[in-house]
Amino acid sequence: MAPTKKKWLISSPQAIAEDERAAGAFTKDWLRSNPFPGASSSIDAKCKFLKGVHNCFEEELEDSLYMTSAPEGRDVVAKILLEHAPDKLYLQIRINRARLEKATLDDEGDKASFASNLSEYALPGYDGEAKWDTYKSWLLQANNKSSSPDGIDSSHVVLAEIECSKNDKMDNTFTPFLEKMGILGHYLKAIPYDRKMLREACYEWGVQRIIGENMYYPASSGAEAENKMIVPLMLMLAPKSRSGSSAGCNAEEASFEKELKDAKAATKNTSDAKTYLIIPKKNSEAEKPVTAQHMHVLWLPAVFNEHSTRVSGHFNWGEGEARQI
Repeated sequence: MAPTKKKWLISSPQAIAEDERAAGAFTKDWLRSNPFPGASSSIDAKCKFLKGVHNCFEEELEDSLYMTSAPEGRDVVAKILLEHAPDKLYLQIRINRARLEKATLDDEGDKASFASNLSEYALPGYDGEAKWDTYKSWLLQANNKSSSPDGIDSSHVVLAEIECSKNDKMDNTFTPFLEKMGILGHYLKAIPYDRKMLREACYEWGVQRIIGENMYYPASSGAEAENKMIVPLMLMLAPKSRSGSSAGCNAEEASFEKELKDAKAATKNTSDAKTYLIIPKKNSEAEKPVTAQHMHVLWLPAVFNEHSTRVSGHFNWGEGEARQI
């Protein structure tokens, strides 16, 4: 139900409550023929469950001539996964072996960030130097082609494992990992590791907003495998940084960023608190350095962040919107 404090939400609390009642009825009906296989079930079993629920939704769409109030099958599955997930999950970051071999950290800022934060993300057993090349070499040997930890394909390796709460937001977990490890500028995209199997079950299935809404299953190796649930994520990196992270930008960019952050901080406890957006001065396919020469700075009231969060909720996951909308 929509919180009464959020009076800006599009639909009324009553309309959203009615949606929830309808969704509950459809879910109950679909689960009769497609029971949830359990939190500790395999990825195969969960994909079968996803496919069954998705097919129920597709049939409902056709029977109602696309006028149904039923929830989407993938949303039902995500909700059930979150409900049954253990409180603790491990986000397991995997990467293609060939991509990892080619990836380099050339920027001094990225190297420094990696060195400072590796201890937070390094896999158990690593006791080498806090250097990208050293850690990378160890990973490629530790995840050798003769081993297959947690069902991982021999052409991939585990880069890191992050302990999470099932209710943590994916962005709040994954983005800091990229920044701290100095690889944000290399980042291309992330997809579910078992994407092919998941797409066959439901083409629209992707990385979910909440950690516990993603496909998880028991770890198959390691001392804690029996009680450990992993959420495997496939990371794609460019060989070299394309733009540089905030930690890996050049001196001019760093100076520009610091100047803006200091100016913003100076207004924090005043009656005219500010935030800002950085906008390129010219449209260009080529990425430009984030400096005063190439960027406009748009100063806005600090309350803009609240409205930005509100609007993103509408657009990204339909917060406060009944299904009729």
